[in-house]
Amino acid sequence: MAISVRLTDYTYTVPGLTAIIDSGVLSAHPMLRDCLRQVVDFTGEGDEDTLGHGTTVALIWRTVKLGLPHKKLIVLKCVGADGRGTQENLIKALAWMRDYNAKNAEPIVDAVLSLGIYNKRLGLLACDGTCPLCSAAVQTAQSIKLYVAAGNIAGITACPARAAFLPSHPQIIAVTRPDERTAGKGTLSSTTGYNAEQAPFFTFVPETPGKIS
Repeated sequence: MAISVRLTDYTYTVPGLTAIIDSGVLSAHPMLRDCLRQVVDFTGEGDEDTLGHGTTVALIWRTVKLGLPHKKLIVLKCVGADGRGTQENLIKALAWMRDYNAKNAEPIVDAVLSLGIYNKRLGLLACDGTCPLCSAAVQTAQSIKLYVAAGNIAGITACPARAAFLPSHPQIIAVTRPDERTAGKGTLSSTTGYNAEQAPFFTFVPETPGKIS
């Protein structure tokens, strides 16, 4: 005999909110619309996702949440329709989360950043985790655990994932694909055909939150 089960038959009780910093979200998507608490646009294009990646990341987050996580998701749009964003907007989004937690009783506890920038020191050396973007991430990680994509280029970790390897061990996790075990190996997707050092990169969040391959 078939058993009919609805998403709303399960109770979602995990405290705290999740933020996704990406290309926005399709707010009317039937799997997401009841999950959204707030969408904030830093690009000037409007809240809706015209690239598709942010919605994909949100849906991956959704699939690991049993039941209906009602109003548990905040989306911060920092990437435009062309797949590009700016470091300044990423820093603004990190600051926005800190400010949100200072003003609201239910805080953001996790944030997913499937994007980043290959910053350099002295115009030549790779960032050592102390650039303005990494520093903003470290400050944010004092109260929010950050899951940050490691990058598209094998063996080279982008910012702010570089900050994950600081001696202070901030709550920053450099995320790679489940079949790759070293930071700096991400997935090529929407940035294909772009200059990899100038375009944002994309990768997926881990299937099991908190357990990074």
